[in-house]
Amino acid sequence: MYDNFYEPEVIINYLTLTGGGFGFSGDLKLRSYQDLIDNDEGRISRINQIVESDFQFLWLSPKKLDMTIIKDLNVDDVSGVIQNCVDDIEKLNDSQFKTEELSKILKTYSKDKKLKLPSLMMLLRYFLSGSKIGPGVAEMICALGKTNTIERLNNSLKHYTNIINSK
Repeated sequence: MYDNFYEPEVIINYLTLTGGGFGFSGDLKLRSYQDLIDNDEGRISRINQIVESDFQFLWLSPKKLDMTIIKDLNVDDVSGVIQNCVDDIEKLNDSQFKTEELSKILKTYSKDKKLKLPSLMMLLRYFLSGSKIGPGVAEMICALGKTNTIERLNNSLKHYTNIINSK
């Protein structure tokens, strides 16, 4: 149909047939793949793009945290911020789980808690992906899906808490 393009259904079918992980953990659910494609606004046009570095966060969860990076963000109550975000994400319904809606929610949260938005976004990105750079946080959350987002934030929070308590 299109030169060098794949219809979203072709990508979904391919990922499903291959076990969804390209040899990685494959912990994303079918709904998240469709959300990724629907919310991507044209960034995915070829199947191989989904395994490129821009989308590495889909396949690899953070394994360790660098406390220097976290300290440089100047967020006073890291544990509280992450726990509040987890609690807020758990309350979201499907209609709110869209990139634009999540962006508004994160901006409001930042303003209400008197946090600098860039610091909040970098903290969430780091806890979700283990990386300081990458796609927008709202985009990442949509792509990962609610369950995976909460799981990753909780896992990173446990790791962070263990580091803090071991000092």
